[in-house]
Amino acid sequence: MILIQELVTCWSKTARSAKKATARNATPKTFVVPQSLTQMSAKYAVCLQAVRFCEENSFEAREAKPKIEALTTGGLHQSDCLTLRLADTNKIEISFVWTVDCGAPPRKRRVLGAIDLGQWACFTFNGRDGMASLTRHGEWAYHQTVLNVAFVEKAPSDLFTASRPVFAKKDLADLW
Repeated sequence: MILIQELVTCWSKTARSAKKATARNATPKTFVVPQSLTQMSAKYAVCLQAVRFCEENSFEAREAKPKIEALTTGGLHQSDCLTLRLADTNKIEISFVWTVDCGAPPRKRRVLGAIDLGQWACFTFNGRDGMASLTRHGEWAYHQTVLNVAFVEKAPSDLFTASRPVFAKKDLADLW
């Protein structure tokens, strides 16, 4: 299965104060895999585990129900700012594909790397959201998103927390 763990930390300008910045910067970069996904074994299923850490909840974890999809016929999967391509039966190519949903500023599309069966990788990026997603106070909204991507036959609950990725890349823009 391909497991995408999406960890999103979101905040407004008011969270730049020392106390809130400390809480914001303490959000985890990996999370345990929920039990419902540890019991799966479909090789070409794409599973999304989304966890949000937002200012309005004091940066406490809010986990959404996992989503499970089939890999498309061409071996492609588009998930927010990632494209996953089945390069061969035991390798997934991971690309970053910027869209407005990724937040400003725009970034260049690029291949991040590939993972073999049994491996995982990490990509971290940030963004600023404008008019369509202004906070209730009329401020800019900001986010840092960590995408952990694994290609495994089965996912133990500590998949991301007990091991290191084969590669970790970042694209952190200066957000004003």
